[in-house]
Amino acid sequence: MKWISNIALALLAALAFLTETRAEAGYWPKEYVDSFALLPVQEGGRVKPMDTYARFKLISIHGRSRLTLDRKERVSISAVEWLLDLFMRPEVAQEYPTFQINNAEVLTELGIAPHLKLSGLVDKDEEGKAIETENTRKLVVKRDYYSFNELQPAVDKLRELGEIYAKIEGDKRTVVQQQIVDLETNFSTFGSLTFVFKFAQHQLPLDPNNILAEEVPEGMKVPVSFLFENLDKIRESGARMAPLQRAFELLGAYMKSPAMLAFFPPTEADEKWIYPAQIMDAIINAETDQIRTRAMERLKLLENLVTQSTVPERRAAALEAYKEEVVSGAKAMGVYDDVVSEVNFYKWKFFLLGPWLFVAGFLLLIFNWLSPRSKLGRFSRWAAYAWFWIPTLALCAGITWRCILRDRPPVTNLYETI
Repeated sequence: MKWISNIALALLAALAFLTETRAEAGYWPKEYVDSFALLPVQEGGRVKPMDTYARFKLISIHGRSRLTLDRKERVSISAVEWLLDLFMRPEVAQEYPTFQINNAEVLTELGIAPHLKLSGLVDKDEEGKAIETENTRKLVVKRDYYSFNELQPAVDKLRELGEIYAKIEGDKRTVVQQQIVDLETNFSTFGSLTFVFKFAQHQLPLDPNNILAEEVPEGMKVPVSFLFENLDKIRESGARMAPLQRAFELLGAYMKSPAMLAFFPPTEADEKWIYPAQIMDAIINAETDQIRTRAMERLKLLENLVTQSTVPERRAAALEAYKEEVVSGAKAMGVYDDVVSEVNFYKWKFFLLGPWLFVAGFLLLIFNWLSPRSKLGRFSRWAAYAWFWIPTLALCAGITWRCILRDRPPVTNLYETI
């Protein structure tokens, strides 16, 4: 009977692991994260919540839907918090252990020193951290997570090898070659995500001889929106468009980024969602003052969302102002209810908890096998039969809900729906 109790304890521990509230990094308030998660955006032609966008980007790069910052202390952040750091604090996100290296030979080809662990007799300091002794050995950690900044020195080599190995047919690549191709893809995607709001993060210095220099205190940098607001003055003065050069460089890099997101719903239902690049283009080439004013308002909403995000007393107001604009447009198009529904869908975790509920039902049946004719055995048998309906209905509900969100049945395969 002891082995049964061990299995039961293992199951309970697994369920607790899935449902526990882990320690958070804590920089972003929960209310702010939850509100940001409900923002509608368009990627690849589909309107989705920021929560879904963040979740699948983190899974594709990191392999999991949460990012562990400290394994010993069990400190982790959600996908939305990770995306917020990428967007608003890229210099912080670049220190996160994001990229999984499954083979130390990958690091050898890139010329990067692998992580080491101490083995043998190890002493501990006053804080309980392991320190080296004469009898300590350093062993290479074959599988570990590395940060963007740790891999950055080898970026040229990574791109070179990634390009070479990508030309080899997939079934002919070695394990190391395939991992380098995947790493190069993930590294590029990560970098492009940090670039999404560069146009708002980097304020631009003004040349003292520039026509706009008298508008701001000496040495002060100005946001991109300030230059666009004074576009007529720049044109009337006959000055060169140099103040906008840096803005257009950032804009051009953004437009080439694979992480392009459309942040604003269109004014007409049959039109496409609007990218930041299109907003800036509308300001420059607007046919009417009304169009330019509207575009300027939206540009400032994006700028404030970014610049105020790291100011605790102002970030909530900036987020709500932006959210009011995009949510009202999404509601007018009739798509916002689906955005909220998709966020709730992932909160229920149908496909994660369903299999564990089946295991729990299997444990109930074990008591019937041990004593099939006893009252306990007969009860456990009927209880298991009844219990199996719970995960079955949960999985059916999850598949149905997912099909509704995707607006189609699983016509290719069930995996695509789940």
